[in-house]
Amino acid sequence: MDVGFKKTRQTDLSMQNDICNYHLNSARGWIELGNCIEASNELEKIVPSLRTHPDILELRWQIYANGQLWTAAFEMALAICEIAPERPSAWVCQAESLSRRGQVSRARDVLLGIVNRFSNIAVIPYKLASYSSMLNLAGEAREWIERAMVCRDFREIAHQALQDPSLTKVRGLIQLRLARITNAEALFSGTPMPELVGQNRSRSVFETNLSVSSDANRLR
Repeated sequence: MDVGFKKTRQTDLSMQNDICNYHLNSARGWIELGNCIEASNELEKIVPSLRTHPDILELRWQIYANGQLWTAAFEMALAICEIAPERPSAWVCQAESLSRRGQVSRARDVLLGIVNRFSNIAVIPYKLASYSSMLNLAGEAREWIERAMVCRDFREIAHQALQDPSLTKVRGLIQLRLARITNAEALFSGTPMPELVGQNRSRSVFETNLSVSSDANRLR
């Protein structure tokens, strides 16, 4: 009798997990489509005993963030940090919530407290570069963006950073790094380097990128 009961409970739990994953994936799909109301409705269909799972709470955070409900997002992020402090995303959610509430210095402090625990996670130094730039800490912003580009594919980070209005203080540095890598790749592949293409050009790629470094003195 006891064995049969345990088997039944395990089967029920497995079935609950399958249903939970179905609604979780459906909620993700609605968020990608920009429909946070339907996403929230999907999460409400999950049994209450599973609603405190960090995956579900992070989706709740995303819904609040998409709706610009940063106080609710911050409170949700605190809950995630308490339940799953081993998740780097929990701390990033907390920091971003603070930043969006105008508390950039506190957001920076949150990530400074955990950056060495997650040394291979690029988004943390990336966000630290962003917050440092917003706080007029240009030198620190450059150090953090360099660290982010070491953690992850350089081009991916660089192209994202060039589109980020909070990182204008490091834009010149990133463009210079991209130019150097492009020229090095062209040299090793045997193709003409960009600055040598076209006889009528008056300035090289390096000169062009160095000249725009003044953009780093502007904040959004």
